[in-house]
Amino acid sequence: MSGSMTISIICLIVLSIVFSIILGILAINKYRFFKKESKEKDFSTDRNDIKTKNKKEFKKLFEIYLIIFSANVLLVNVLVMIGFLTQI
Repeated sequence: MSGSMTISIICLIVLSIVFSIILGILAINKYRFFKKESKEKDFSTDRNDIKTKNKKEFKKLFEIYLIIFSANVLLVNVLVMIGFLTQI
């Protein structure tokens, strides 16, 4: 492996980690806002309502992490393509 290829791989890993951290912070803020909004809406203590609310929160959190994962994979793919195109 040449020196420039090693540097580009290191930069790719660092950019991926930074991008993941930024998206994670944004997702946590969005989840906190969603949780605060759902607390303000109703104060019911029915067991079925609590289960439904927990499922909705889990689904929302899962969607957020799925967006983070797909955006990170997309970023890595784009950076790898750019790296290979500049090597040609």
